[in-house]
Amino acid sequence: MKLYIKRFFRKKHLFHIDNIISMVVLFLFFKLLGSIQLSVLDPIGDALGDVELTDIVFSQFNKNGEYHAIQEGEPTLDTNVVIVNIGNESRGSIAIMLSKINQCEPSAVGIDCFFDKSYRAQTRQDSMVDNFLAMSFQNTKNLVLVSGGAKGYENINGKIQTTNYKPELNQYPNYKTSDFLFSQHATNGLANLVTDLKAENEENEFKVCRKMLTHAKIKSLNDTVIESFALSLVSKHDSNKANIFRKRIDKKPAGKNKAEEIINYTGNIYVPFQNRPKPRYRAFDVSDIQQGNFTKEDFEGKIVLMGFLGGNINIKTGEDKFFTPLNERYIGKTNEDMYGVVIHANAITMIMQELYIDSTPKWIGHVIGIILTFFCVGIFRSVYFEYKHWYDGITKVLGVIFSMILLFVIGLVFASQNIKITFPAMYFVAIVLAGDLLEIYYGLLKNIYFKLTKQEITGE
Repeated sequence: MKLYIKRFFRKKHLFHIDNIISMVVLFLFFKLLGSIQLSVLDPIGDALGDVELTDIVFSQFNKNGEYHAIQEGEPTLDTNVVIVNIGNESRGSIAIMLSKINQCEPSAVGIDCFFDKSYRAQTRQDSMVDNFLAMSFQNTKNLVLVSGGAKGYENINGKIQTTNYKPELNQYPNYKTSDFLFSQHATNGLANLVTDLKAENEENEFKVCRKMLTHAKIKSLNDTVIESFALSLVSKHDSNKANIFRKRIDKKPAGKNKAEEIINYTGNIYVPFQNRPKPRYRAFDVSDIQQGNFTKEDFEGKIVLMGFLGGNINIKTGEDKFFTPLNERYIGKTNEDMYGVVIHANAITMIMQELYIDSTPKWIGHVIGIILTFFCVGIFRSVYFEYKHWYDGITKVLGVIFSMILLFVIGLVFASQNIKITFPAMYFVAIVLAGDLLEIYYGLLKNIYFKLTKQEITGE
């Protein structure tokens, strides 16, 4: 056995100039392949394009499973956050629900809904209802309403053009809030989420939400910084936790990722049509509040999130829902799995429990990828000259084994240490295809070279 190992790891194989040349050929091949548009592969690309390894760790390997487990016959619910469904209720009904919740003395209330003036202007007679809702807001301790960065319009070269969010500046052109009648009684928190939408308002695109915006500048407000909805609520509930998060943001290097934070999802609400029976968040339906099916202890001292969870929780809907890493269909997603208000709840939990996910710089992933590819090419070169008859079988098996070990290590580090290793996918492909490309290099390219120079290929 020692003899076989020595033959595999001979210095002349591991550190040969051919390894570098063949790696260059390999990456040039990827570059060429990437420049070719193959429409026949578009369906495969659409299915796989929204998948990350971390999604598999969340959905299939139950990352953070201890936070949505059943212990001693009871679900491990988040004790800081409670969610209330406002469904399609009128403003008057929401005001009554809020008044009932206020009697339970929550520490903070966040409402994931915009209340603009167009509703009041169109109906006119409902101005009394609007005043009733505004009074309920005024009587609510530590109220936070959602706000949002919005697109704008600029005169560029004599033409009015739409401008959108600029990631490199973390800047929105405009700002959207509820009407002043309501917002004057609340703090406004930025509700924009980071999704994989390729363009603004493309409803046919996947809305995979893995990150939140911690804050953003608003150009129309002279670059005033607005903090996120989740951070604003945590600030009302526990200022120390909020300040810890702010310090984390400040330490991030300047750039387009400074305001982005990976959400460490710990769970969902319970709804009958979902496969996961273990809820992380207690959710009350409209009827529960209206009929008084709650106790003071359910809301006292907690962050109460009011938002849309369907007409009622038992009715399946895709409105205001997103794909998340918790989706059990991590490839070819078909049904959104989490309401926007529940995503905000997960962000609040992450901040409150300091369950942050750190990402390694991209250059580290490239360095690791190049070293591993170089190592694999060296091993495969030794197989080519020492065990040529076994070459195809051994290199393919080793390529798969190396890739699986790498995937396991990356997944394990993410699951146990909350560190996301940024590792470009091309290096996985390089490891798997290195054996075939090396064979092409020696069987074709180098043969052509030696044919022209009248030399003979050797393992030296």
